[in-house]
Amino acid sequence: MAEDVKEYLTELMQKLADRELDNFWVMSDNADFKPIKRITKAEIKKKLAKKPQYYRGKHIAEVDVWMNPKKVDTKEFVMSIKVMIFEIDEDGEIDKKSYKVWGICVNFMTEDLKKIKFSLKLVEALMRLANDKTYMNDTLNGELYKNFLSKLKKYKIPWDF
Repeated sequence: MAEDVKEYLTELMQKLADRELDNFWVMSDNADFKPIKRITKAEIKKKLAKKPQYYRGKHIAEVDVWMNPKKVDTKEFVMSIKVMIFEIDEDGEIDKKSYKVWGICVNFMTEDLKKIKFSLKLVEALMRLANDKTYMNDTLNGELYKNFLSKLKKYKIPWDF
């Protein structure tokens, strides 16, 4: 079964890289979930600065998906989804103040991926939790998916995955 997860992660990693969905941006306040691909953080900053009056007060999310199929047979996590939310200031800039940056990072073990599969719907659901400040966590280390589920249950936050 671990070999199935390893193969799944290897294929998924390639598929996301090919589609440029291993790192992307999303206007997280928008009702639709449309990844902004093929753009660097510096390019995003330039885009926002061109129309500060339009973007002022809105949120933009940076999404990173990381996988390591080589860790499937270990006690380490094999996939991580990190969503960082940035509040755009009056000048159309991000990153200026730490209290205007927050997020969520969830780490998946091999056994988690036997029950749940990666999807953009999963990423969007995590982004919505963070964007609305319904649930946030330490984005440096993240937390294991099972702990994430326990906390959602404890705080009675709905989760459909």
